Amino acid sequence: MLKIEKKISIIFIVLLMLIAIFSSIVTAQIKLNFPHMYAVDGLPHQGAMYFKELVEQKTNGEVIINVVPGAALGNELDNIQQLKTGSVDFFVGGDTGITVLARPFQVLAMPFLYRSMEHALKARSLDGPIGKKLNEYIIKEQGVRILGWQIIGQRHLTSNIPVYTLEDLPKIKLRMPENEIWIKAWQAVGARTAVIPFPEVWLALQTGTVDAQENPVDFIISQKFYEVQKYLILSAHHQNIHGLYMNEKSFQKLTDEQKEIILESAKKHTEFVTSLAKKVESEGIEFLKNYGLEIITPDFTGYEDKVKEVPQKLLGEEGEKMYQEIVNM
Repeated sequence: MLKIEKKISIIFIVLLMLIAIFSSIVTAQIKLNFPHMYAVDGLPHQGAMYFKELVEQKTNGEVIINVVPGAALGNELDNIQQLKTGSVDFFVGGDTGITVLARPFQVLAMPFLYRSMEHALKARSLDGPIGKKLNEYIIKEQGVRILGWQIIGQRHLTSNIPVYTLEDLPKIKLRMPENEIWIKAWQAVGARTAVIPFPEVWLALQTGTVDAQENPVDFIISQKFYEVQKYLILSAHHQNIHGLYMNEKSFQKLTDEQKEIILESAKKHTEFVTSLAKKVESEGIEFLKNYGLEIITPDFTGYEDKVKEVPQKLLGEEGEKMYQEIVNM
């Protein structure tokens, strides 16, 4: 009798252990880190939080995304390096992502190139000839994949010196991110440039280290650049496209169902941010006007002739070929 009871006890204990192990497998959460350098009231953060909500809801909490805003884990270049090494899982950011992760494709990031939002999205489409090659390249070379693109808005200048034509650009010292093709393009149209990390721009404008910066209206407001600038110059020199990137090893660790949820959520995230951008820009320009910035609509006639040689000088024949392919789309 005692032997039977002992066997039953052992079986019962084994069953409890198996249940505990199975439960831990079923309830195990995958936690993914998503840092960015933007303010919590800016479009990139709103988009990141929307993406987080979608993924966590659709996976029933199996995948948890930790969004870390405001450059708490470093600036854009820091986050890109962290993404490559796998110490973070997601990154959202502008054209520096392309210029750092995929230098042969940085013509895609060139100012004074796109005719419209639609033109920019077509050129970068992950189903298109250039976008598909771009994603294949960075997966292979950098261990990172692009999940999608979104328009944050047109980029405009703000300055403490008025700019009406290209002839005025040599008068300003313009803040630039560490983005080679941006720097070359702006120098080609006459501006003097200085590389300053995004979190340091406000102070650089206040102290006069630079006279001007360029960003979408959303960032001009969320980063409070308007507090230390006199003019908003509606240059619309670039469609500000942000990429949502993911570490490839992190992506491959997911189940097929979770991968599909990530890709679908990224698509919805792209649509969400892009849909907000136009409204934010029109309302933002009115806000800046009411705050007291003088609004200037410049005439940059002739910029095409000044920038058209930048791709060839920077990237050779392949750069020139890609530039012409985009222009002709």
